[in-house]
Amino acid sequence: MMRPLRDQVLIRLEEVDHETTAIIIPERAKTGDKRGRVEAVGSMVSEIRVGDRVLLDVALNAVAPGSLVLVSESEILAVLDAE
Repeated sequence: MMRPLRDQVLIRLEEVDHETTAIIIPERAKTGDKRGRVEAVGSMVSEIRVGDRVLLDVALNAVAPGSLVLVSESEILAVLDAE
Protein backbone atom coordinates (compact mmCIF):
# COMPACT_ATOMS: atom_id res chain seq x y z
CA MET A 1 0.00 0.00 0.00
CA MET A 2 1.21 3.50 -0.67
CA ARG A 3 1.30 6.36 1.85
CA PRO A 4 -0.04 9.66 0.45
CA LEU A 5 1.91 12.83 1.20
CA ARG A 6 0.66 16.26 2.32
CA ASP A 7 -3.00 16.84 1.32
CA GLN A 8 -3.33 13.76 -0.89
CA VAL A 9 -6.00 11.07 -0.35
CA LEU A 10 -5.87 7.51 -1.72
CA ILE A 11 -9.34 6.34 -2.78
CA ARG A 12 -10.68 3.01 -4.07
CA LEU A 13 -13.38 3.81 -6.62
CA GLU A 14 -16.87 2.34 -6.31
CA GLU A 15 -19.51 1.64 -8.95
CA VAL A 16 -22.21 4.33 -8.91
CA ASP A 17 -25.82 3.63 -9.87
CA HIS A 18 -27.03 7.06 -10.99
CA GLU A 19 -30.63 5.88 -11.15
CA THR A 20 -30.92 5.29 -7.39
CA THR A 21 -28.80 8.10 -5.98
CA ALA A 22 -30.51 10.79 -3.88
CA ILE A 23 -28.20 13.48 -5.24
CA ILE A 24 -29.30 15.26 -8.42
CA ILE A 25 -26.39 15.08 -10.87
CA PRO A 26 -26.29 17.00 -14.16
CA GLU A 27 -26.25 14.76 -17.27
CA ARG A 28 -22.74 15.88 -18.22
CA ALA A 29 -21.41 14.71 -14.84
CA LYS A 30 -22.89 11.21 -14.97
CA THR A 31 -19.91 9.67 -16.76
CA GLY A 32 -17.22 7.91 -14.81
CA ASP A 33 -17.01 6.93 -11.16
CA LYS A 34 -17.44 9.77 -8.72
CA ARG A 35 -17.55 7.90 -5.40
CA GLY A 36 -15.05 5.86 -3.47
CA ARG A 37 -13.79 4.66 -0.11
CA VAL A 38 -10.76 6.31 1.50
CA GLU A 39 -7.84 3.87 1.86
CA ALA A 40 -5.15 6.24 3.17
CA VAL A 41 -4.63 9.97 3.86
CA GLY A 42 -1.64 12.31 3.86
CA SER A 43 -0.39 14.11 6.97
CA MET A 44 -2.04 17.45 6.08
CA VAL A 45 -5.54 16.03 5.47
CA SER A 46 -7.86 17.45 8.12
CA GLU A 47 -11.48 16.44 7.43
CA ILE A 48 -11.24 13.01 5.75
CA ARG A 49 -10.61 9.72 7.56
CA VAL A 50 -9.64 6.23 6.38
CA GLY A 51 -12.83 4.27 5.70
CA ASP A 52 -14.95 7.32 4.76
CA ARG A 53 -17.10 7.04 1.62
CA VAL A 54 -16.64 10.21 -0.42
CA LEU A 55 -18.10 12.03 -3.41
CA LEU A 56 -15.37 13.24 -5.80
CA ASP A 57 -15.05 16.31 -8.01
CA VAL A 58 -12.66 14.84 -10.58
CA ALA A 59 -12.96 13.46 -14.11
CA LEU A 60 -12.42 9.71 -13.84
CA ASN A 61 -14.16 8.58 -17.02
CA ALA A 62 -11.59 5.96 -18.05
CA VAL A 63 -10.88 4.54 -14.56
CA ALA A 64 -12.59 1.27 -13.61
CA PRO A 65 -14.40 0.71 -10.29
CA GLY A 66 -12.05 -0.94 -7.79
CA SER A 67 -9.07 1.08 -9.02
CA LEU A 68 -7.01 3.18 -6.62
CA VAL A 69 -6.72 6.90 -7.37
CA LEU A 70 -4.76 9.64 -5.64
CA VAL A 71 -6.58 12.98 -5.32
CA SER A 72 -6.12 16.22 -3.42
CA GLU A 73 -8.37 16.75 -0.39
CA SER A 74 -9.86 19.77 -2.20
CA GLU A 75 -11.18 17.44 -4.94
CA ILE A 76 -13.47 15.73 -2.41
CA LEU A 77 -16.92 17.32 -2.35
CA ALA A 78 -18.49 15.46 0.57
CA VAL A 79 -18.24 12.57 3.00
CA LEU A 80 -21.24 10.28 2.44
CA ASP A 81 -23.24 8.88 5.34
CA ALA A 82 -23.36 5.11 5.80
CA GLU A 83 -26.23 3.52 3.87
